[in-house]
Amino acid sequence: MTQYRVTLSATAILQLSRTSSRDQKKIRSGLKSLMGNPFPRKSRDDIIRLLTRDEYSLFRQRIGDYRIIYFVDGNEVKVTEIIPKSKKYHWLD
Repeated sequence: MTQYRVTLSATAILQLSRTSSRDQKKIRSGLKSLMGNPFPRKSRDDIIRLLTRDEYSLFRQRIGDYRIIYFVDGNEVKVTEIIPKSKKYHWLD
């Protein structure tokens, strides 16, 4: 089974540091789960494909009141954002 490496952007690190310690623990657990399989597994999964570009697909993982936004590049999962559920995806437009 392929093992993926998870890396966080500077923005994602800053966003993670601004969450409560309880939420950080949940988010870190979610990030670890991406190491095994970062792709959607079933229709009711917490991972969905948000957008597909020429070079990559953008995914979202739901963890409680937060959303992890990432893309997969080879064997690396690159996390670009960790945002609260209430924040809209305006930057996708």
